[in-house]
Amino acid sequence: SDIHKYYNDYFLHNKTYQWRRGVFHWAVFVNEITPRGFAFSGDTPPYWGYIPGTNGFIVASRLMEDKNSSWKFKDKPLEYFYGSVIMHEMGHNFGLRNGNPKGCDNFFAKYPWQIQFWMYRTYYSIMNYQYTYYHFDYSDGSHGWNDFDDWSAIDLSYFEKPE
Repeated sequence: SDIHKYYNDYFLHNKTYQWRRGVFHWAVFVNEITPRGFAFSGDTPPYWGYIPGTNGFIVASRLMEDKNSSWKFKDKPLEYFYGSVIMHEMGHNFGLRNGNPKGCDNFFAKYPWQIQFWMYRTYYSIMNYQYTYYHFDYSDGSHGWNDFDDWSAIDLSYFEKPE
């Protein structure tokens, strides 16, 4: 895919700067993409997903612009939305994965008419879609049943390429 070509050409400079792989994360902002944001590994198959070695993410700027123009978020500047999405995707780069914990990236827990919305409401984390634009922090696990301590689960070496 193009994103992997760009990763190799512009992040690693055709492996000239291979040392960057275990030091930096790579963020790409585009106008529009589907899905509108996701973490990926630039060089560790299967590339897209939340596996050890996930060291990059791509985000659609249109997502932040749409949120910023929403009546619900009139009090928040555009930078707040960029910060929220960066922090959310970095959570994946640090090992907080889709479904682990179960409230993380749970599409069935986004809206009040969904049963899991109520089940994972106490998972007060930027990794929970209910709070991505409302709570600028990871959870500390102190919010009761079905909460999860993100801070204890963060693995700063998760983005390093597996041996």
